[in-house]
Amino acid sequence: MQVPSLSPRAHVWLLVAAGILLLVLGSAELPLIDRDEPRFAEATREMLQRHSWLVPTFNGHERFDKPPLTYWVMSVFYQLGGVTELMARLHSILSAIVLALFLYATGARWFTAAAGFVAGFAFLTSFQVLLHGRLSVADMPMVLAVAVAQVALFDLLDTAENGTRKRLLLYGSLAVGFLAKGPITLAVPVVTALLYRFVFWRRPLPWRNLRLVRGLLGLLALTALWGVPCLLVTDGRWWHVGIGEHVVARGMEPLNSRHYFLPYYLVTSLLSFFPWIAFAGAAAVAARRHWNARNAFLVAWLVAPYLIFTAYATQLPHYILPAFPAFFLLLAQAPGLHGPLPRWARVFAGGVLALWGIILLALGAVIVAAPWTPELRHLRAALLGLWTVLGGLMFLALLWRGNLFRLAWVPVLAVSAGFLILGTSLRPLLPALAVAEASATLPADAACLAYGFTEGSLIFYTGRRWAFPENPAALNGPGPLLSVALEREIGIGPALEAIWKRREPKVRVLPPVLTGPVREASGIDFARASWVTIAYSVKE
Repeated sequence: MQVPSLSPRAHVWLLVAAGILLLVLGSAELPLIDRDEPRFAEATREMLQRHSWLVPTFNGHERFDKPPLTYWVMSVFYQLGGVTELMARLHSILSAIVLALFLYATGARWFTAAAGFVAGFAFLTSFQVLLHGRLSVADMPMVLAVAVAQVALFDLLDTAENGTRKRLLLYGSLAVGFLAKGPITLAVPVVTALLYRFVFWRRPLPWRNLRLVRGLLGLLALTALWGVPCLLVTDGRWWHVGIGEHVVARGMEPLNSRHYFLPYYLVTSLLSFFPWIAFAGAAAVAARRHWNARNAFLVAWLVAPYLIFTAYATQLPHYILPAFPAFFLLLAQAPGLHGPLPRWARVFAGGVLALWGIILLALGAVIVAAPWTPELRHLRAALLGLWTVLGGLMFLALLWRGNLFRLAWVPVLAVSAGFLILGTSLRPLLPALAVAEASATLPADAACLAYGFTEGSLIFYTGRRWAFPENPAALNGPGPLLSVALEREIGIGPALEAIWKRREPKVRVLPPVLTGPVREASGIDFARASWVTIAYSVKE
């Protein structure tokens, strides 16, 4: 595979342009999805409203899920561009683009400029990055911090020279990463260093270059600037909840009663790294043929998140994002290989692409042939957008395999268009937006009550405080009052199972609880992965 030879300036501008096209288009139209996006976005708004920067809150209650750095950065963008979906996501978008440029610089320094460009471009065009690189969550700033720390760590261990600047980068990045998402930022470099020394390189290393005691004290001091006042203000609740429940407890017991599956991350890598997972064999061959300290470190870096999160009870596909930079720096060396790849690597690539070809054909058949009702027209359009994204990535893989990488701009445009279609199609499918529109005439002190539908999108899009009573009778009190109640729900799991078994899907139907004039809205509950119908009423 030959990568077109371009100047460093051209490489940089191409990566920036690709990042803007791939991550910005559709991000303003896409509603806040999942359980975490609305919570991050609303907690940042409440932080600005309260002028309190120590303890984030959501719906007026303390939120200890993550440290505050992400909220701080998001608040800057809110003040610059308003409280919008795009401003809520801009920190992730910029982090992903900066990380692509950092991979380019690292690849160019460690290997060649062409390898650096491949690393940055492949990172931007991997499916998980296309998702989390545009979400209003803390992951992408953390991954950027981990990548900078890892490269600084290798540089310190690869030389006998005193590297003051590298140590500042190492411990400063670890502090930033910890303040963005917590202990995982520290765990990945520690496990990487141990794997590098005792498994993949097995040679003495200049540990004294790290100045561990001094560095860790500096790291502790930086994080303590926020951590100590926060612990004092919350009487230790941040440690008990933020670390005890959201880190330790999730590691011991799966979140939300999920089932633990040992090869979970190996299986989900077929999607997370798509389309580049098809060329993992080429990356492995390149590392083996050019085995040196750098590649040994990259392999240790790649394996570390898999080991950490395989031992962690709660499993989510994006948890292994810290491994992505290492994978793409390994993959970036594949174009420089001479001679044919081993048969196993070619079979693996063909098998992965064939699997995704079947998935794309099946999804296309559903979009074209399924009996879509008018109520589901937006869902059909959203699936078309997803198909366009996946099809563009598939086309990109075929161009790579066919030595036509110079045409990569075509699938980049297709993927960008797919996300634009996806964003505009999903927007009408968010029930909270209908509720927010209906609530516009209510006074600011109106009561807001919901039963059975408790997602954070209600709070963000209405900009109001909500209560979730256990007794649905409370929803019929005097006005001014905004009431929401779940009426029907079908989960994606039961729906797919019903299609597979050719029977009617089981629908959860709740008895009606609202009296008086009632309106309905149907759409997707992203947090529960289900199709819901809610009833809502407005009493002025």
